[in-house]
Amino acid sequence: MRRHRRSIGAGITACLLLYGGAGAANTYYVSKSGSDSFPGSQTHPWATIQHAVNSVTNDGDVILVGGGTYSENVEIPTGGRNALTLKGGHDASDWSWDPADHPTIIRGSSLAAVLRLKTLWHHVTGFTITGGSQGIHAGPEGYAGTQYTFTHCTITNNLSHGIYLTGGWDAMAIENCLIVGNGDDGIHDNADNGQYENHVYCCTVADNAGDGYHAAHGFHRAALVRNCIFTGNGGFGFLRSGGTQQDDLSYSCLYGNTNGNLSFPYPSHSPFVVVRGTTLFAPPRFAAGGEYRLQAGSPCVGYGTDLSGLGVTNDLEGTARSAPVDMGCYESGYAAAARYADTYADAARADDTGAGTSWETARRTIGAALAVTTNGGTCHVAAGVYPDMVVMPRNVTVEGRDGDGTVISNSVMGAFVPEPGATLRRLTLTGAISGVYLHLANGTDNVTVDQCTLRGNTYGVDGSVDQARNWRATVNRCRVQDNTSHGLYIRTKGALTAWNCLVTGNGGHGIYIDSDNSWYESSVYYCTLADNTGSGYLDVHGYHRTTYLNSCIAAGNGGYGVARLGSSSYSDYIRYSCVVSNDAGDIVTVGDPPRLVVQAGMITNQSPLLRPENYALVEESPCVDAAEDIGITVDLAGVTRPVIVRQPPDGSGYDMGALEYVRPAGLLMMLR
Repeated sequence: MRRHRRSIGAGITACLLLYGGAGAANTYYVSKSGSDSFPGSQTHPWATIQHAVNSVTNDGDVILVGGGTYSENVEIPTGGRNALTLKGGHDASDWSWDPADHPTIIRGSSLAAVLRLKTLWHHVTGFTITGGSQGIHAGPEGYAGTQYTFTHCTITNNLSHGIYLTGGWDAMAIENCLIVGNGDDGIHDNADNGQYENHVYCCTVADNAGDGYHAAHGFHRAALVRNCIFTGNGGFGFLRSGGTQQDDLSYSCLYGNTNGNLSFPYPSHSPFVVVRGTTLFAPPRFAAGGEYRLQAGSPCVGYGTDLSGLGVTNDLEGTARSAPVDMGCYESGYAAAARYADTYADAARADDTGAGTSWETARRTIGAALAVTTNGGTCHVAAGVYPDMVVMPRNVTVEGRDGDGTVISNSVMGAFVPEPGATLRRLTLTGAISGVYLHLANGTDNVTVDQCTLRGNTYGVDGSVDQARNWRATVNRCRVQDNTSHGLYIRTKGALTAWNCLVTGNGGHGIYIDSDNSWYESSVYYCTLADNTGSGYLDVHGYHRTTYLNSCIAAGNGGYGVARLGSSSYSDYIRYSCVVSNDAGDIVTVGDPPRLVVQAGMITNQSPLLRPENYALVEESPCVDAAEDIGITVDLAGVTRPVIVRQPPDGSGYDMGALEYVRPAGLLMMLR
C-alpha cells in the first residue's frame, strides 16, 4: 500500500497565527507502547491522549499519536491549553504520517463525547472517533470567539451527533472527513459563530440517523460547503433552521436523504442557503465494500472544484488530489463520468439507476438526469409530478414533454436558477414560495422561462442577485396566475423581458420591478395583466432603467394599471395598449418630465372585453387588430400573429394582450 507523508506545518501555523501563540510550540508523542510516566518524547512517548493534553506546557503545542486503538474519552477542560494540535495516523517507529497503514482510533464510552474541547482554536486530524455520546463536542462555556479545525477524521457510530458545536461566537472548519453511521446528525452546529465563517470541504456525510448537516442556531453565520456528499441520512441532507446569513453550497452532492435533500428558511423571499448550479442531486454511487469510496462512473468523480489554493491538497488518507478533483472524502483516481447532450427523466420510473440517455433508460428524478447532462444540453422530462427542487446548471435546458402534465411541486422552490444561460420550458411549477427563483451569482447572461405555468406559489418568478451583478430574465408565453403575492418580481440589478404572458389573479402585483437594472432595458410586450390584487405593472426603483410596454392589456387590477413611481433619470414608455378600470388609477407616474411617457395607440376609455374563463378577447373587443407589429410572430397559445379579423383592420392586424383573437370554427363556417 502506498505510504502518504505530509507536513502539517501549514495547518498548525495558520491555527497559531489566528490564536497568536505560534512562537512557543513544542511537540509531544503518544504511542501504544508508551507510558504516562515517560516524558512524551519521540523515543519515550506517553501512553494516553488524556495524559498528553493534561501535561503539555504551552498553548499551541502539538501532540502526535501513533497508530492503534485508544480506549478513552478525552477532554480539554476549561482552563486547559488552547490551540493544541492532536494528530493521529502516525507510524510510531519513525513518526511519519501514514493514516492508511496506521489508523489511530479513539474509542470512547457512551457516557460522554469521545473528544470534548472546552478551550479554543484546537486542530484535530488523522483519527477515527467512535463509541461516545457524541464524536466531537466542541465549544467553550460562554462567549469566546474561536474556530476549531477537524481534518482527515472518520467519525462514526456515536450515539448522538458526529460533530457537535456549541458556545458563543464559535465556528468550525471541517475538511476531508468521513462522518457516517452516527445516532443523530452528522454535523450539528448550534453555535452563535458571529466572528468566523464555517466551512466544510471534501467531506462524506452519510447514513446518520438525523440530518447530514444541521445549522440550528438563530444567529448562525454563513457556512461555505464545497466538494461534499450528503446521502442516506435519516433527516435532511442539509438543514438550515436558524441564522441570518446565507450559507453557500456548491460542487456537492445531495441525494436519498429521508426527509429531503435540502431545507432552509426563506424569510422576505431571501433564502438562507444559496445553492449553485454545480450541486448534484443524484446517487453518488459508492463502490461495494461499505467504505464510501466512489466507483467508476460516479457523477461525483471529477466534478469537484480545486481547493488547493485553500490548502486542501489531499484526501482522507493523504492521497493527493489533482484536478479535476472528486467530491467527497476520497479521491478515486477515475476519469470523470460521461455527460450527454440529451438526458431523460420520468417520474414513473422506479429509481435513478438508469443511464438517463433515452426514454427507455430515463431516471426517476430531474436532478439525477441533470447530473449527466452536459453544458448546453437538454434534460427532457416526462409527464408526472416531481417533488424535488430543481437546481439549474449553467447553459442547460429542462424541457417538459407535456406542459400541463409535467409538474414540479416543491414547498420551497420549484426551480432554483443560480447560473446564467439556463432555460425552463413547458413545465408547471406550483406550491412553492417561489415557482422560479433566480439568484444569479456568475455572469450576466440571460435566463429563460418559456411556455411554463406558474400557479399557486407565493411568487411566480422571483429574481435577485447575491452581489451587484447585472442579469436579465426572459419570461415568454407563460401563464403566471393565482400566486399569493407578485406574479413576476424583479429585484436588485435585474431586467425583465416578458412577452406573450398572461399575468392574472395574483395576490400582489402582476409585474413588480424594484430593480436597479443599469445594464439592460426591460420590455413587456403582448401581455395581459388583469385582476391582480395589486397593480398590473408597478416600477418603484429610483435608479431603474427604461421599460418599454407595448401591445399590452392592464385591466381590473386592485392597484394601478401601469405605474412608474421611481424617480430615475430614465423614463418608461407605453404605447398601443389598453389600460382601463384599475381601482387606484390607470396610468400613474411621477417626475417632471414624467417618468412614464404615454405614446400613440392607447385605449383608455373602453373595456378590453375579456372572456372571464380564460382572458381571451371577444371579437367585439377594441383590442382586436389594434396593436403594433413589433416582430413577435406567435401568441401565448402558439397561434401565429397576426390573425386579421376586420377588413380593413383597425391597425396592424395584431391584437393587444397575450392571446390573438381567432374566430371559432363554427362561426367561420356560418360566415362562409
